Amino acid sequence: MCGIASFLSNRLWLTVPDVSWLGGLEASFAEANGGDDLLAAAKPLEELAGRFYELMSFGLHMRLVGDAEALRALTGIRDTIRAL
Repeated sequence: MCGIASFLSNRLWLTVPDVSWLGGLEASFAEANGGDDLLAAAKPLEELAGRFYELMSFGLHMRLVGDAEALRALTGIRDTIRAL
């Protein structure tokens, strides 16, 4: 219960996150998927891992509900990782 109270007691969850990085990351993954060298995916994977807390934020999840382009980019990243 303390976690829920802490979450609701501040307004950080209402902050609209910047998702401009999703498009560039999607392009990096698509480029890595176009070649035969799986190591080409190391750099975009590292960036994705570095954005773990952003990906897990409530604000990003809410943004995906209302921003079709952000959802499309993240879905594209997911699909490319599956293909790799």
